[in-house]
Amino acid sequence: MSSHIAEQQARTNDTSQDHLFAEPKRCSLTGISVLIVGGGVGGIMTALECWRQGHEVRLLERNSGPVGTGDFFTVGFSAVKAFRNWPQLAKLNEELAYDPWMAFYKHTGEVVIPPGPMNWDAGAPEEKNRPQRIYRHHRPKFYRMLLAQLEKNTRAGKWGVVLDDRSKIEADVVVAADGVGTKSFSLVAGRKDDGLATESWHNSTKIEDVLKYTAQVPGWPEIMNRTIRTAPEDGIIDWKLMWRDPQPQWASPGGRVVQLGDAAHTFIPSSGNGATQAIEDALSLATCLRLGGKDHVPTAVKVHVKLRYDRASCCQKLGFANQESYHSVGKAAVAGNPNALKPRYGSWIWKHDPEQYAIESYEKVAGCLKTGHEWMNTNIPPGYVPRPWSIDELILLQEEGKPIVLEGNWD
Repeated sequence: MSSHIAEQQARTNDTSQDHLFAEPKRCSLTGISVLIVGGGVGGIMTALECWRQGHEVRLLERNSGPVGTGDFFTVGFSAVKAFRNWPQLAKLNEELAYDPWMAFYKHTGEVVIPPGPMNWDAGAPEEKNRPQRIYRHHRPKFYRMLLAQLEKNTRAGKWGVVLDDRSKIEADVVVAADGVGTKSFSLVAGRKDDGLATESWHNSTKIEDVLKYTAQVPGWPEIMNRTIRTAPEDGIIDWKLMWRDPQPQWASPGGRVVQLGDAAHTFIPSSGNGATQAIEDALSLATCLRLGGKDHVPTAVKVHVKLRYDRASCCQKLGFANQESYHSVGKAAVAGNPNALKPRYGSWIWKHDPEQYAIESYEKVAGCLKTGHEWMNTNIPPGYVPRPWSIDELILLQEEGKPIVLEGNWD
């Protein structure tokens, strides 16, 4: 185990701004011990929220220190709501976020849609309630922001790795936030995960290998090859797009191990939802554990999964629908309807409050689990009836030239 002291954010000398750095209010202690495996965004946010909800927290990470690599991602408004409980995070979130613009080009350089600001879909009745900003973050900065807050409030200045000495660390609940290749899969699903790709921000690739690939793309512009050649050695990351079909079983049968973030639900980039859903997971799980209490941890875990699975599955499917729009809409169609390529970010996404939803729904879901009655979530598109689906099903539709139909109101 090696130690790492996170960077501290300097406090302002302006006493009128002291409220921005007020300590978050912590709930009464629950006595629930939470062991989080994986120190990414989802894992750290789970540690913060579990601490705030009064749980005992321990975080393990396989790397010897923080991972400062990564790209950009969107943090949705439903996830930003978490920062209302963390004054310093709320301030830094506003300061560090970029206001994204989006443009569409063909790979030849031809402009399809010129640059323009991104915004949330409102839905006609809710225009006045639409968030005024989309928060686009550079992952390393956002990660360090969360890590500094974790160090400040939990004094968790040490990072841990589990050695091959068969030593065992126990807790009331183990949160597997260790990504797509999670070690928890056999415990949760009862079978081995046969995915072979490795999820890592450290997998670099050679420039000549990239150029071999671009040589196979018809019409690939030479200026792009010249740009690629300017990259430093080991400066190009081979980040594989990894996918697992939606699976409702996020927790072990006994309810003592639960998956979170990419370990529970993978997202393709066009969903714009990976980081957001991981943070929503953190808020929901920490709240359910507090509501259930130490004597009912397995029930709390199962309620959390019931509240989260349908919504995560919808967000996953939305990513493929957005991707279909990007790849299949022609320039002529865009000329007649500029919104044809606009990604969907409907009000059912940004209106959601995962902590409040857990508070309002916990007892009802726990009752359904006890009686065997069906629970119907309301944190999904209105009118949509959840059903199982797979990536093979969606790929087949694409191959047959058929659209992905989104039943209900996805805005």
